[in-house]
Amino acid sequence: MTRRSRRSRSPTARPTFETADAHRLTIRALLHDASERFRTELVDAPAYTAETPYLDALVLMGTALKASREQVLASLPDPISDESQDEFRKLVEARASGMPVSYVTGTREFYGRTYRVGPVVLIPRPETELLVDLCLLEIDAHRPANVHDACTGSGCVAITIALERPESTVSASDLSGEALTIARRNASALDAQVEFTQSNLLDRVEQNAPFDILTANPPYLTDNEYKRLASADWPEPQLALAGGEDGLGVVRRLISDAIDRIATGGRILVEIGADQAERAQGIMAEAGFKEIEKHRDLAGHDRVVSGRRW
Repeated sequence: MTRRSRRSRSPTARPTFETADAHRLTIRALLHDASERFRTELVDAPAYTAETPYLDALVLMGTALKASREQVLASLPDPISDESQDEFRKLVEARASGMPVSYVTGTREFYGRTYRVGPVVLIPRPETELLVDLCLLEIDAHRPANVHDACTGSGCVAITIALERPESTVSASDLSGEALTIARRNASALDAQVEFTQSNLLDRVEQNAPFDILTANPPYLTDNEYKRLASADWPEPQLALAGGEDGLGVVRRLISDAIDRIATGGRILVEIGADQAERAQGIMAEAGFKEIEKHRDLAGHDRVVSGRRW
Protein backbone atom coordinates (compact mmCIF):
# COMPACT_ATOMS: atom_id res chain seq x y z
CA MET A 1 0.00 0.00 0.00
CA THR A 2 1.33 3.42 -0.94
CA ARG A 3 1.51 5.75 2.06
CA ARG A 4 -0.13 9.13 1.57
CA SER A 5 2.09 12.08 2.24
CA ARG A 6 1.50 14.18 5.33
CA ARG A 7 0.96 17.20 3.08
CA SER A 8 -1.92 15.59 1.19
CA ARG A 9 -3.84 15.10 4.41
CA SER A 10 -3.32 18.63 5.74
CA PRO A 11 -6.52 20.69 5.97
CA THR A 12 -4.45 23.89 5.78
CA ALA A 13 -2.29 23.09 2.76
CA ARG A 14 -1.21 26.30 1.05
CA PRO A 15 -2.95 27.34 -2.17
CA THR A 16 -0.77 27.16 -5.27
CA PHE A 17 0.42 30.53 -6.59
CA GLU A 18 2.50 31.51 -9.58
CA THR A 19 6.26 31.54 -9.08
CA ALA A 20 6.67 35.07 -7.72
CA ASP A 21 9.41 37.58 -8.35
CA ALA A 22 11.24 38.94 -5.33
CA HIS A 23 9.57 42.38 -5.64
CA ARG A 24 6.08 41.04 -5.07
CA LEU A 25 4.47 41.79 -1.73
CA THR A 26 3.72 38.98 0.66
CA ILE A 27 0.25 38.08 1.88
CA ARG A 28 1.24 39.25 5.36
CA ALA A 29 2.25 42.70 4.10
CA LEU A 30 -0.93 43.14 2.09
CA LEU A 31 -3.10 42.08 5.03
CA HIS A 32 -1.26 44.49 7.32
CA ASP A 33 -1.66 47.43 4.94
CA ALA A 34 -5.34 46.73 4.36
CA SER A 35 -6.18 46.27 8.02
CA GLU A 36 -4.38 49.50 8.94
CA ARG A 37 -6.36 51.32 6.28
CA PHE A 38 -9.64 49.93 7.58
CA ARG A 39 -8.63 50.78 11.13
CA THR A 40 -8.11 54.42 10.13
CA GLU A 41 -10.94 54.95 7.65
CA LEU A 42 -13.74 52.83 9.14
CA VAL A 43 -13.40 53.69 12.82
CA ASP A 44 -16.85 55.34 12.86
CA ALA A 45 -18.54 52.74 10.66
CA PRO A 46 -21.54 50.81 12.08
CA ALA A 47 -20.69 47.45 13.66
CA TYR A 48 -17.00 48.39 13.91
CA THR A 49 -14.94 46.57 16.53
CA ALA A 50 -11.22 46.46 17.28
CA GLU A 51 -10.96 43.01 15.66
CA THR A 52 -12.89 43.92 12.53
CA PRO A 53 -10.09 45.43 10.34
CA TYR A 54 -7.85 42.36 10.24
CA LEU A 55 -10.74 39.92 9.94
CA ASP A 56 -12.15 41.97 7.08
CA ALA A 57 -8.80 41.93 5.30
CA LEU A 58 -8.47 38.18 5.86
CA VAL A 59 -11.90 37.47 4.34
CA LEU A 60 -11.14 39.66 1.34
CA MET A 61 -7.77 37.98 0.81
CA GLY A 62 -9.47 34.60 0.83
CA THR A 63 -11.89 35.83 -1.83
CA ALA A 64 -9.08 37.22 -3.98
CA LEU A 65 -7.10 33.96 -3.75
CA LYS A 66 -10.13 31.65 -3.82
CA ALA A 67 -8.70 30.09 -0.67
CA SER A 68 -9.98 29.27 2.80
CA ARG A 69 -9.08 31.37 5.81
CA GLU A 70 -6.84 28.54 7.05
CA GLN A 71 -5.02 28.44 3.71
CA VAL A 72 -4.44 32.19 3.79
CA LEU A 73 -3.04 32.06 7.33
CA ALA A 74 -0.77 29.18 6.37
CA SER A 75 0.57 31.22 3.45
CA LEU A 76 1.35 34.54 5.17
CA PRO A 77 5.05 34.63 4.14
CA ASP A 78 4.27 33.90 0.49
CA PRO A 79 4.29 36.49 -2.30
CA ILE A 80 1.30 36.40 -4.63
CA SER A 81 0.73 37.06 -8.30
CA ASP A 82 0.10 40.54 -9.69
CA GLU A 83 -3.36 39.41 -10.76
CA SER A 84 -4.27 38.36 -7.21
CA GLN A 85 -2.84 41.59 -5.80
CA ASP A 86 -5.00 43.63 -8.19
CA GLU A 87 -8.11 41.67 -7.22
CA PHE A 88 -7.39 42.10 -3.51
CA ARG A 89 -6.88 45.85 -3.91
CA LYS A 90 -10.23 46.19 -5.69
CA LEU A 91 -11.94 44.42 -2.81
CA VAL A 92 -10.11 46.62 -0.29
CA GLU A 93 -11.25 49.77 -2.09
CA ALA A 94 -14.87 48.63 -1.93
CA ARG A 95 -14.62 47.85 1.80
CA ALA A 96 -12.83 51.14 2.52
CA SER A 97 -15.73 52.98 0.90
CA GLY A 98 -17.93 51.64 3.72
CA MET A 99 -19.49 48.67 1.95
CA PRO A 100 -19.99 45.69 4.32
CA VAL A 101 -17.64 42.79 3.70
CA SER A 102 -20.54 40.45 2.83
CA TYR A 103 -21.69 42.81 0.09
CA VAL A 104 -18.11 43.11 -1.20
CA THR A 105 -17.72 39.34 -1.47
CA GLY A 106 -21.38 38.69 -2.30
CA THR A 107 -21.58 35.87 0.25
CA ARG A 108 -22.26 35.23 3.93
CA GLU A 109 -21.95 32.13 6.09
CA PHE A 110 -25.03 31.05 8.07
CA TYR A 111 -25.47 27.80 9.96
CA GLY A 112 -22.42 26.34 8.23
CA ARG A 113 -23.57 27.12 4.69
CA THR A 114 -22.72 29.87 2.21
CA TYR A 115 -25.49 32.20 1.02
CA ARG A 116 -25.49 34.74 -1.74
CA VAL A 117 -26.31 38.23 -0.47
CA GLY A 118 -26.52 41.74 -1.88
CA PRO A 119 -27.77 45.22 -0.98
CA VAL A 120 -31.42 44.17 -1.46
CA VAL A 121 -31.31 41.75 1.50
CA LEU A 122 -30.29 41.93 5.14
CA ILE A 123 -26.91 40.35 5.84
CA PRO A 124 -27.55 37.19 7.95
CA ARG A 125 -26.31 37.55 11.52
CA PRO A 126 -24.99 34.79 13.80
CA GLU A 127 -27.59 35.64 16.46
CA THR A 128 -30.37 34.75 14.02
CA GLU A 129 -29.21 31.14 14.21
CA LEU A 130 -31.06 31.04 17.55
CA LEU A 131 -34.31 31.44 15.61
CA VAL A 132 -33.40 28.33 13.61
CA ASP A 133 -32.32 26.36 16.71
CA LEU A 134 -35.65 26.99 18.44
CA CYS A 135 -37.60 26.01 15.34
CA LEU A 136 -35.65 22.77 14.95
CA LEU A 137 -36.33 21.85 18.58
CA GLU A 138 -40.05 22.46 18.01
CA ILE A 139 -40.03 20.30 14.88
CA ASP A 140 -38.27 17.50 16.75
CA ALA A 141 -41.06 17.54 19.33
CA HIS A 142 -43.86 17.53 16.75
CA ARG A 143 -42.40 16.21 13.50
CA PRO A 144 -43.04 16.52 10.69
CA ALA A 145 -44.03 20.18 10.77
CA ASN A 146 -45.53 22.74 8.43
CA VAL A 147 -43.27 25.81 8.76
CA HIS A 148 -43.52 29.31 7.32
CA ASP A 149 -40.80 31.99 7.49
CA ALA A 150 -41.98 35.58 7.06
CA CYS A 151 -39.65 38.48 6.12
CA THR A 152 -37.34 35.83 4.70
CA GLY A 153 -34.81 38.12 2.94
CA SER A 154 -31.96 35.95 1.67
CA GLY A 155 -33.98 32.89 2.67
CA CYS A 156 -31.32 31.71 5.12
CA VAL A 157 -33.75 30.78 7.92
CA ALA A 158 -36.27 28.95 5.74
CA ILE A 159 -33.59 27.20 3.69
CA THR A 160 -31.69 26.06 6.78
CA ILE A 161 -34.87 24.64 8.31
CA ALA A 162 -35.71 22.83 5.08
CA LEU A 163 -32.24 21.30 4.86
CA GLU A 164 -31.97 20.38 8.54
CA ARG A 165 -35.49 18.85 8.67
CA PRO A 166 -36.24 17.72 5.09
CA GLU A 167 -39.34 15.79 6.18
CA SER A 168 -41.05 19.08 7.03
CA THR A 169 -42.94 21.38 4.65
CA VAL A 170 -41.30 24.82 4.49
CA SER A 171 -42.53 28.01 2.84
CA ALA A 172 -41.37 31.60 3.03
CA SER A 173 -42.49 35.10 2.10
CA ASP A 174 -41.12 38.61 1.67
CA LEU A 175 -42.48 41.92 0.42
CA SER A 176 -39.42 42.49 -1.77
CA GLY A 177 -39.39 40.76 -5.13
CA GLU A 178 -35.66 41.42 -5.42
CA ALA A 179 -35.03 39.70 -2.10
CA LEU A 180 -37.08 36.71 -3.22
CA THR A 181 -34.95 36.42 -6.36
CA ILE A 182 -31.88 35.99 -4.16
CA ALA A 183 -33.73 33.63 -1.80
CA ARG A 184 -34.81 31.40 -4.68
CA ARG A 185 -31.25 31.32 -6.04
CA ASN A 186 -29.94 30.33 -2.62
CA ALA A 187 -32.54 27.58 -2.32
CA SER A 188 -31.63 26.26 -5.77
CA ALA A 189 -27.88 26.39 -5.08
CA LEU A 190 -28.32 24.50 -1.80
CA ASP A 191 -30.97 22.11 -3.17
CA ALA A 192 -33.55 23.14 -0.57
CA GLN A 193 -37.27 22.61 -1.06
CA VAL A 194 -38.90 25.91 -0.09
CA GLU A 195 -42.00 27.53 -1.58
CA PHE A 196 -41.63 31.32 -1.84
CA THR A 197 -44.42 33.91 -2.03
CA GLN A 198 -44.22 37.68 -2.47
CA SER A 199 -46.40 39.09 0.30
CA ASN A 200 -46.70 42.00 2.69
CA LEU A 201 -46.18 39.88 5.83
CA LEU A 202 -48.94 37.24 5.65
CA ASP A 203 -51.42 39.06 3.38
CA ARG A 204 -50.98 36.71 0.42
CA VAL A 205 -49.84 33.66 2.33
CA GLU A 206 -52.71 31.22 2.00
CA GLN A 207 -51.32 27.96 0.67
CA ASN A 208 -50.18 25.44 3.31
CA ALA A 209 -51.80 27.38 6.19
CA PRO A 210 -52.44 26.86 9.03
CA PHE A 211 -48.82 26.48 10.08
CA ASP A 212 -47.37 24.45 12.93
CA ILE A 213 -44.52 26.95 13.29
CA LEU A 214 -44.15 30.51 12.05
CA THR A 215 -40.71 32.13 12.18
CA ALA A 216 -39.74 35.70 11.36
CA ASN A 217 -36.83 38.10 11.56
CA PRO A 218 -38.79 41.29 10.85
CA PRO A 219 -37.43 44.85 10.77
CA TYR A 220 -37.20 46.07 14.38
CA LEU A 221 -35.00 49.18 14.45
CA THR A 222 -36.65 52.37 15.69
CA ASP A 223 -36.94 55.29 13.31
CA ASN A 224 -34.12 57.08 15.16
CA GLU A 225 -31.87 54.01 15.05
CA TYR A 226 -32.44 53.65 11.34
CA LYS A 227 -31.80 57.36 10.71
CA ARG A 228 -28.41 57.05 12.41
CA LEU A 229 -27.49 54.14 10.14
CA ALA A 230 -28.79 55.94 7.06
CA SER A 231 -26.76 59.05 7.93
CA ALA A 232 -23.66 56.82 7.97
CA ASP A 233 -24.63 55.51 4.50
CA TRP A 234 -25.26 51.99 5.79
CA PRO A 235 -26.31 50.07 2.66
CA GLU A 236 -28.69 47.43 4.03
CA PRO A 237 -32.27 47.99 2.80
CA GLN A 238 -34.61 50.17 4.84
CA LEU A 239 -37.38 47.63 4.22
CA ALA A 240 -35.43 45.03 6.23
CA LEU A 241 -34.41 47.35 9.07
CA ALA A 242 -36.93 50.09 9.88
CA GLY A 243 -39.69 49.02 12.27
CA GLY A 244 -41.41 52.31 13.00
CA GLU A 245 -41.27 54.80 15.84
CA ASP A 246 -40.67 52.22 18.57
CA GLY A 247 -39.27 49.52 16.29
CA LEU A 248 -42.24 47.21 16.86
CA GLY A 249 -44.68 48.39 14.20
CA VAL A 250 -44.07 45.45 11.87
CA VAL A 251 -43.83 43.03 14.80
CA ARG A 252 -47.30 44.11 16.04
CA ARG A 253 -48.94 43.52 12.71
CA LEU A 254 -47.18 40.21 12.14
CA ILE A 255 -48.18 38.82 15.53
CA SER A 256 -51.77 40.06 15.15
CA ASP A 257 -52.11 38.44 11.72
CA ALA A 258 -50.34 35.22 12.77
CA ILE A 259 -52.85 34.14 15.41
CA ASP A 260 -55.29 33.05 12.68
CA ARG A 261 -52.60 31.40 10.52
CA ILE A 262 -51.16 29.08 13.15
CA ALA A 263 -52.67 25.70 13.97
CA THR A 264 -53.92 24.87 17.45
CA GLY A 265 -50.83 23.99 19.50
CA GLY A 266 -48.62 25.72 16.95
CA ARG A 267 -45.87 28.17 17.83
CA ILE A 268 -44.65 31.58 16.67
CA LEU A 269 -40.97 32.57 16.92
CA VAL A 270 -39.99 36.18 16.29
CA GLU A 271 -36.55 37.80 16.45
CA ILE A 272 -36.52 41.17 18.23
CA GLY A 273 -34.11 43.83 19.48
CA ALA A 274 -32.31 43.22 22.76
CA ASP A 275 -34.47 45.76 24.64
CA GLN A 276 -37.82 44.77 23.12
CA ALA A 277 -38.55 41.38 24.71
CA GLU A 278 -41.04 42.48 27.38
CA ARG A 279 -42.99 44.70 25.00
CA ALA A 280 -43.05 41.97 22.35
CA GLN A 281 -44.29 39.47 24.94
CA GLY A 282 -47.09 41.88 25.80
CA ILE A 283 -48.05 42.13 22.13
CA MET A 284 -48.22 38.33 21.93
CA ALA A 285 -50.38 38.12 25.05
CA GLU A 286 -52.75 40.76 23.69
CA ALA A 287 -53.06 38.83 20.42
CA GLY A 288 -54.08 35.68 22.33
CA PHE A 289 -50.90 33.62 22.41
CA LYS A 290 -50.06 31.53 25.48
CA GLU A 291 -46.88 30.02 26.94
CA ILE A 292 -45.01 33.17 25.97
CA GLU A 293 -41.24 33.08 26.47
CA LYS A 294 -38.13 35.06 25.68
CA HIS A 295 -34.88 33.44 24.58
CA ARG A 296 -31.33 34.77 24.85
CA ASP A 297 -28.62 34.52 22.22
CA LEU A 298 -25.03 33.42 22.92
CA ALA A 299 -24.11 36.98 23.90
CA GLY A 300 -26.76 36.90 26.64
CA HIS A 301 -29.12 39.34 24.87
CA ASP A 302 -32.85 38.78 24.57
CA ARG A 303 -33.18 37.85 20.90
CA VAL A 304 -36.34 35.79 20.25
CA VAL A 305 -39.83 35.82 21.74
CA SER A 306 -42.15 32.87 21.28
CA GLY A 307 -45.75 31.96 22.00
CA ARG A 308 -48.17 29.12 21.41
CA ARG A 309 -51.71 29.19 20.09
CA TRP A 310 -54.29 27.21 22.05
